[in-house]
Amino acid sequence: MKTSPESLVISVMGRDQVGIVYRISKVLADLNVSIVDIDQKVTEGMFLMVVVANIADSQATLDVIRERLQREAGTLGISVAVQSEKLFKAMHRV
Repeated sequence: MKTSPESLVISVMGRDQVGIVYRISKVLADLNVSIVDIDQKVTEGMFLMVVVANIADSQATLDVIRERLQREAGTLGISVAVQSEKLFKAMHRV
C-alpha cells in the first residue's frame, strides 16, 4: 500500500466492547480524515486495531486529531496512539 506525507498510523488497544470501530471511525469522519487501511483483532478479550489514515483533505491538525481520538478513547476506557506514518516507519525500521 502506498502512503503519502499526510498519512497517520493510529493504534487502538483495550478491552473488547461493542462500538470501538464505529466510534473511532466517526471521529475520523467528523474531521474529514480518510481511512486508507484498517486491521483489527480480538485476542483473549483484548481488542487491537491499527488504522492508516490520510489527512490531506482535513482541516484539523495532528494535535487536534490526536486530542479528539484520545478523548473518545477515554470514554471507552481504551488507549489510542496517533503518529505520522513517517515517524512510525522510522521508529519501526529494523
